[in-house]
Amino acid sequence: MVLASGWFAPAPIPVTILALAAQKIPEKHHRRRLWRKILRSLTCGFTSSYARRSEAEASSLLLRFNMARSCMKDGCIQLNHLVKLYARKRGITGAARAMDPIVVELKVTELLFLVKEVILPLAIRTFITFSRCSAALELLRLCTDALEATDQTLVTPVDKWLDKSLCWKPIQTNAQLNPNLWQDLALARANVLEIRAKLMARGGKFDIGDDLIRKAVFIRTSICGEDHPDTISARDANFCRVEVFLKGFHQNSNSNIVTVDVGGQLFQTTKQTLSLAGSKSLFSKISSSDHVIIPFIDRDPELFSILLSLLRTGNLPSKAKAFDIQDLIFESQFYGIENLLINSQSNPSQLDTFNLEKSLVLPLSGRDSPSAISTTPYGSLHVAHGSKITSFDWSLHRKNTILTQFTAIDSLLSLSPSVAAAGATDFSGLQIIDLDKGHVKQTLSWENVTRSGSTVQAIGASPEFLFTSFESSRRNSNCIMIYDLNDGLRPVTKIGHYEIFGADLDSAIPATKLQWVSSHNLLMASGSHSGPSGVSGNIKFWDIRTGDVVLELKEKVDCFSDVTVSDTLSAMFKVGVNTGEVFVADLRSMNADIPWVCLGEGRKVTNGKKEGLGCKVETHGNQVFCSKGGNIELWSEVLTGSMEKRDDGLQERVFRKNVMGRAKDMGGSRIMNLSFGGSKMFVTRKDQQCVEIFPAIRSVLSYVASFLATFAAYISRT
Repeated sequence: MVLASGWFAPAPIPVTILALAAQKIPEKHHRRRLWRKILRSLTCGFTSSYARRSEAEASSLLLRFNMARSCMKDGCIQLNHLVKLYARKRGITGAARAMDPIVVELKVTELLFLVKEVILPLAIRTFITFSRCSAALELLRLCTDALEATDQTLVTPVDKWLDKSLCWKPIQTNAQLNPNLWQDLALARANVLEIRAKLMARGGKFDIGDDLIRKAVFIRTSICGEDHPDTISARDANFCRVEVFLKGFHQNSNSNIVTVDVGGQLFQTTKQTLSLAGSKSLFSKISSSDHVIIPFIDRDPELFSILLSLLRTGNLPSKAKAFDIQDLIFESQFYGIENLLINSQSNPSQLDTFNLEKSLVLPLSGRDSPSAISTTPYGSLHVAHGSKITSFDWSLHRKNTILTQFTAIDSLLSLSPSVAAAGATDFSGLQIIDLDKGHVKQTLSWENVTRSGSTVQAIGASPEFLFTSFESSRRNSNCIMIYDLNDGLRPVTKIGHYEIFGADLDSAIPATKLQWVSSHNLLMASGSHSGPSGVSGNIKFWDIRTGDVVLELKEKVDCFSDVTVSDTLSAMFKVGVNTGEVFVADLRSMNADIPWVCLGEGRKVTNGKKEGLGCKVETHGNQVFCSKGGNIELWSEVLTGSMEKRDDGLQERVFRKNVMGRAKDMGGSRIMNLSFGGSKMFVTRKDQQCVEIFPAIRSVLSYVASFLATFAAYISRT
């Protein structure tokens, strides 16, 4: 009963059902089972009362030894989970069956005919034509077991009662009585073993195939002799020359199913799945090939199975966590599908802002804290700290640090995962640096009227142009230079060229932040200046085609500490340097009278403390992130907000605030840099030599949605 309990769920078990299940446990001694059947037939009706008494005694013993406990239900007991675990670990109970399986017993001649005419042709056709490797091998394994069982019956001694006498004579077997039949059975078994060995070799199971071919050679040697052609042929089928077998296996070039041999293991997929890898990948060459020979790739089959799952679903399977991500990167580069791997792991659309959580800290070499960071759309990170630039790839597992000519880098912009533009406010020129080789590819500068050096105040970029804000070393002139990214950084034009005359402070303010607004095809340039009368600044939107200012906002009261534009929301956000509040300006109507609307309480008054000094504001999608001290606020637009109309006819907007992070992550040093790349958010803090990573913890629903999207794309292709 203890062993039978392993079949049941963790719930109260009726004693009668447990006893019936215990009777189904196979016994090792068949003679005991025979005597038990005879005893049951002799006792007839007395067995039922005895069975009921034995059930009660057995259940009482289980309760007495604390192996089970009684339940509220009458006639039920509940066994300890450790006892049930022991019963399952014993492994002798097998699976519970409602009835004994039905077996068709064939005669030896019928079995030989079935193997020769049906099983072997079916297995070979299943393997070669349909590439159903597992099904073919399982069929041959069952055939081998049936032949071995039949062979065992032939070599069992024949005990005939009528032929017995008092005189001694040798005991005969069916094999001795029918020697030709036994030889045919043994040769059929050897033939099946040879075919199994060839298929195992084709699947890379050389050790199993070697054992099978040795058994086949032994059988043929025992029956036919060592010099028989069949014996020699089987003996020569060694696995050091397995290519002899491989040439005999082909795949149908007209079939939609593609079979690939990777490291000795067979994989099957469709041509549509392989075409998802792109035209330049190895998979595309395999799917478009007309060769009937199954292609062989000498790579790791386990890593290949993960990448094949990536092709099918667009996401890495859970078993990929057992491998180093760097191994997957190298393997994806070999097959030419690294872009698919990057897209599955670091796609910007996967960034769920409400699920961001700090889970990783990237240490930096040296004592300098980060002064500027820059990211690429798919998660590569470049960090400027002191005179050094440290680069991380999209997986954040590979790090590379180079030295630059700067004393300290103030502006940094990623042009690609391996190239960045860097500049400083105390060093002349903008340097285009190859981060892999560590050398300066090109230096860009602006020649001002006084022919003095030009320092870099800000860097920005659009898909076609590079924007750089220069200021003369004498600080008496500034401008914004535009370079062509697709033409070797050729200078295109310059805008916002100002020469300072007298006390004109507005012209003395260079642009300290440049941002391309793709929804309006405008360049936002902002800059501020702190003087005895407070902080003042201006925000200008430039049309780079005409060189004209489309919109200009002058900041006098509660000037911005930082400002940014959201293309998705078509709005501009700033942090007031005095109040520290977040303000929004609607860009759906571009005019000079755009009002700033406070998203917070709006009741703070200027007390001279400059609570917003050093605060950063960034947008990602339709979310707004604002750093205040060591915390990050998340502002989101409420789509079901007020339906009231403003004076300009536009719908009123409503935003709500959330504070990011868990309680243990709150506070800390002041946040100095805030940026987004791929599916992660990057944060640096004052006087800390590291970068904090906030990846999006994806939920089950997001995986389901991603799978459905991939499946829909697959259906549309087919």
